[in-house]
Amino acid sequence: MIKTPIDNPIAQQHYILVRPDGSEVTVMARIGQPYLEEATHWRCPAALEGIDGQYPDIYGEGSMQPLGLALRLIRTRLLATIEDGGILYYPDDRSTAVDAETINVVFAG
Repeated sequence: MIKTPIDNPIAQQHYILVRPDGSEVTVMARIGQPYLEEATHWRCPAALEGIDGQYPDIYGEGSMQPLGLALRLIRTRLLATIEDGGILYYPDDRSTAVDAETINVVFAG
């Protein structure tokens, strides 16, 4: 299980999660740069800190597939968090919750 550190993410998005019990946690979705493992096999680091932590590097053929799969994984987990009663906000704006449609737009759903 390879987990490459994401020291210089190529993309990231911050949220505040209010859990159903009222507790709050900072959530940071981060994607690292895809890297060549061998021949045409690539991996892409991804993390959803505050919910799942860092995932094992996502495997794919070519550099685009693992990048797309990493975005899909984060989108799926954020949507599941909302479905389970969590409320996401942008850190600087708690006037409107981040809804499933916005998650789909941000994470190419």
